Amino acid sequence: MKPLIKLPNILIAISLLLALTASPFGVTPAYAATFNVSTAAELIAAINTANSNSSNDVITLTADITLTAVDNSYVGDNGLPIILADGGNSLTIEGGGFTISRGGAAPDFRIFSMYLDANVTMNDLTISNGSSSGSGGGIYNRNGTLTVNNSTFSQNTSDAFGGGIFNSTGTLTVNNSIFSQNTAIFGGGISSGSTSSGDGGTLIISNSTFNNNSASQGGGIFNIAFSGLDGTLTVTNSTISGNSATDSGGGIFFDSSATQTLTNSTLSGNSAGVTGGGIRSIGSNIILQNTIISNSTGGDCSLNFVGGITATNSLIEDTLINACGFTNGVDGNIVGSDPNLATLANNGGPTKTHALLSSSLAINAGDTTTCNNAPVNDKDQRGVTRSTYTSCDIGAFEYTGDDALLTVVSSDPPDNSLQQTVTQITVTYNKAVVSGGGANAGDNTANYLLVEQGANASFDTQSCAGGLVADDTQITINSANYNNGTFTATLGINGGVPLPNGVYRLFVCGTTSVYDLIGFELNGGLSDTEIDFTIAPAPSSLPETGFAPNRITSLSAQPANLAYNNLGSIWMEIPSLDVKTEIVGVPQSAEGWNVDWLGSSAGWLNGTAFPSWEGNSVVTAHVYDSNGLPGPFQKIKNLKSGDKVIVHMYGEKYIFEVRDSSMVFPSSTKSALEHLEGHSYLTLITCQWYNPVMDNYAFRRVVRAVLVSVE
Repeated sequence: MKPLIKLPNILIAISLLLALTASPFGVTPAYAATFNVSTAAELIAAINTANSNSSNDVITLTADITLTAVDNSYVGDNGLPIILADGGNSLTIEGGGFTISRGGAAPDFRIFSMYLDANVTMNDLTISNGSSSGSGGGIYNRNGTLTVNNSTFSQNTSDAFGGGIFNSTGTLTVNNSIFSQNTAIFGGGISSGSTSSGDGGTLIISNSTFNNNSASQGGGIFNIAFSGLDGTLTVTNSTISGNSATDSGGGIFFDSSATQTLTNSTLSGNSAGVTGGGIRSIGSNIILQNTIISNSTGGDCSLNFVGGITATNSLIEDTLINACGFTNGVDGNIVGSDPNLATLANNGGPTKTHALLSSSLAINAGDTTTCNNAPVNDKDQRGVTRSTYTSCDIGAFEYTGDDALLTVVSSDPPDNSLQQTVTQITVTYNKAVVSGGGANAGDNTANYLLVEQGANASFDTQSCAGGLVADDTQITINSANYNNGTFTATLGINGGVPLPNGVYRLFVCGTTSVYDLIGFELNGGLSDTEIDFTIAPAPSSLPETGFAPNRITSLSAQPANLAYNNLGSIWMEIPSLDVKTEIVGVPQSAEGWNVDWLGSSAGWLNGTAFPSWEGNSVVTAHVYDSNGLPGPFQKIKNLKSGDKVIVHMYGEKYIFEVRDSSMVFPSSTKSALEHLEGHSYLTLITCQWYNPVMDNYAFRRVVRAVLVSVE
């Protein structure tokens, strides 16, 4: 009998044969190669390999790299090998937040060059201090395709075109990136187009910031095409601010017969020594959509009559004759008004922006269809959704709220609350705050400080600025996550382990850190927000708020750890019962609240909501005092729905209206100490139905009222 041939073995053999021989269809599959580099030598070797290995390659930086020598010469010297097309395969450089720079003592050379159909993507990379006697201090792209994402170009220089990047007859796409302090003769930040022959360059910029770049012409961007070649430019959701030109085009210089389009962008504070502080155009057709041009030195616009400019729903501050040439109120344009921009700042997202102040005419004045459609796609430069608000705004920044003081409006656990278990804390602001983990962000753990009061039973730590003070104990905040939709930060604490019993205070840092998107600090920078809460076992019974009637009960001296807190000028009035009494604070112990020494005062139970604040504030007083005489709450059983309870605080009257009155067992803590939200509630508790045989009170009277007005 012939031996059986197993089918899997045949398939394996065929697979191996195909892998070791040429494809019958003459196609060689491309494989991706990955290089991890941490030195200049490793980076140079990786580029040389990627240039000729017929594969899509990825170079990942694991450290900053400083270049000190020229590697090759091409239209000026280069610090790295020229990146080639490699048969149409791509190269991706993953910067990982690291920097490639030219060393301070090194000879002049640019950082990168790309040549003829190279396809390169750069992510999360900083390119700094490149210096070229030719064009492109940072990068020279000659007829290639270059995409730059989340990257920074700073302090690069060129003796000709493009301090940061020169895009010559290539395609350059820039997303979420920063160009700052770059210089050139033409185009301090970027120069794009053709200077001799071939197709004009294509430049697409979105969600990016050009700030403090300089040139003779085109301080921020220079877009040109010689010999009649078109060079297109599309700018979306971007900020061009504080750039300068000694001649013309402080923000942007155009010289191309192709159409140049600026959509939902902000040009502000740019300057030119001769003309066109905002934009200078020679022959270009320019379209402005939902765009701001303002605060320019040398005029917002300088146009050559060969070209033309059209605008819809744009704000142009300049009214000079032959400047931009628009009429206020026509096609939704606003002409002759200051847009009222905040200073360039970190307002969220990867790049700085000019926030709109609440008085800005740009708010809700944009064309919504333009905002909703590509390339804006319903987002502003930071990634904030524009359609969340009434109508979209003109410019790169979508106004998210007024310039009211940034405050914390709620927390969980609430301030002055009693808790049994806490493993995380949420903090909700009244409006959006900076996010992204930076120094001023609501999702930075350093912007919160959590302490337990320690053995001396008081908080010695006073502020975030002052830091931890003994004998308080600091609790680790492990994580901070921010929800921009609800303005809520969620803090992971103590490694996820429930906090032990104790009294805690969370400082939300206003003295050092958290900012809103307009650039205002929490509480105006004057104070932190403090959130206090107590963790203790649930009380087994409601406080004993009565002594035997008509009998003197002897009391021991009040222990120091049970001393009541003086709350200042806070007192309670119950008009229908002719009751007026001060309110003191009753600390909670492991056994609950001891109110033996209240006398004729009422006691606010620490751990419940502070009187008049949102939540359930519980106040108790004796039905009969230790002297055997009636206490302040002796008649609260007579309160009925609609009766008023007035809390006087710091010159204002908080008027509560009774909604419910009931008699409960002493163990019925859930209803009396119920955690309530959405309104300010006041719960009054006292004893009821004295049993002389057992010498105790069998029940508790619980009266619930709700805040109805403040006078």
